Amino acid sequence: MNWRTATETNNQGFEVERSQKSGERNQNDWMKISFVEGRGTTTEITDYTFQDKITNPRKYVYRLKQIDFDGSFSYSNEVEIDVTGRRNLPCTKTIQIRSTHQQQLSLLYRLIAE
Repeated sequence: MNWRTATETNNQGFEVERSQKSGERNQNDWMKISFVEGRGTTTEITDYTFQDKITNPRKYVYRLKQIDFDGSFSYSNEVEIDVTGRRNLPCTKTIQIRSTHQQQLSLLYRLIAE
């Protein structure tokens, strides 16, 4: 998983969250799987990366929780990845999110079978 910020304002960092699709009312049970430290305040482009080791083939949903130093946060859109068979890999999905300070983030998910 790779994402990029064009600018950051008071960005503490990003929680990477994953969920497995639940059959009950299409709800997700989110689990924090990592935290990636942000750069605070910067006008420089910053690239981030996180690698998730998937051991069970199934459908997963990912999102980022961007957190500011004052505790405010915003979520990215959710991205569903189907890894029920190697024929579905590699797959790439891109989404755009806006943080609480209207900074735009590009998020690229790329899963590859190992």
